[in-house]
Amino acid sequence: MNSVWRDVRYGARMLIRKPGFTIVGICTTAQLKALGARTRDVLLMVLRQGMSLVVIGVVLGVAGAYAVTRTIRSLLFAVGTTDPLTFVLVSLLLAAVGFLACYLPARRATKVDPLIALRYE
Repeated sequence: MNSVWRDVRYGARMLIRKPGFTIVGICTTAQLKALGARTRDVLLMVLRQGMSLVVIGVVLGVAGAYAVTRTIRSLLFAVGTTDPLTFVLVSLLLAAVGFLACYLPARRATKVDPLIALRYE
């Protein structure tokens, strides 16, 4: 568990040190808005692209977890190796986190004034 927190802290430090991806996303959104795209259209475009990656990741993750269940069968107690409730709940939780990870930055980027973002670039 300690290594997970180290990885999370490392990821946060990298985002703070090199926020280039965020700046590129905001500038791209600002360019779309400057060209006349509605805020709703830009938000839906970002959500569609992000959630397609989330769905692919969840499907591959469930398939990988199902494949590994034979290996960890002896380590599980009071739950079956292919418990459908566990698979569904974890998949929904990961999809919800992925949705928030797409929606919150997209909403923030759509509130930026296009002229200010393009002038910054």
